[in-house]
Amino acid sequence: MISHLIMIGIVVVAAPLAWLAYQANTYKPDRQLSLRPPTAEELAKERALQEELDKKWNANENHPKLRALASFKGHRDPVLRDSSDVQLDDAAEVIGVEMDGVQCAVVMAPMVDPKNHIVNLVLAGKPVTVTYCDLANCVRVVTDNRSDSVPSDSIPLNVGGLDVFNRMVVELDGELYAQSSENLPLADYPYERTTWGNWRKDNAETKVWIP
Repeated sequence: MISHLIMIGIVVVAAPLAWLAYQANTYKPDRQLSLRPPTAEELAKERALQEELDKKWNANENHPKLRALASFKGHRDPVLRDSSDVQLDDAAEVIGVEMDGVQCAVVMAPMVDPKNHIVNLVLAGKPVTVTYCDLANCVRVVTDNRSDSVPSDSIPLNVGGLDVFNRMVVELDGELYAQSSENLPLADYPYERTTWGNWRKDNAETKVWIP
């Protein structure tokens, strides 16, 4: 009998407490949160921190070690076609590069395939490599200005896989780098990401890479 009374007492006490807890933690339309806007000083500190992190990110610092999940040889000295020999929709996306008067349009659609992420070209006797990561939608074009490189050789750049952030990893001479890494010992080269129609209009003699 006494145990029953104790149980009833517990229920009587616990029920109101549970109801109060439910009310305190349940969203109501008339309940609003009051947020203090950040001060100018706090915003400046946040921007400075983000800029520092961006620099370290691009330099392969301050993030987990790169890990190659898969590797593919980059295309080296691929066959380039004349623009008159290809049938492309004017809306097709291309990466256009020009070296000493020689133009080339690299068609982007096939580059979605990891095996086509890297195209190592030689234009006007000089190396130009086009890279594309579809996950990050990132294009990077580079050339080789290293003193020990052979100017007429294409760059032996390969796909090294992905890092933990799903960014493409590239491999050069046995070393792995993030695609955007400032440590990659190659020089960035200008390019134009545009459509085939626009590129062909301004570069009538262009060569085309398409597998």
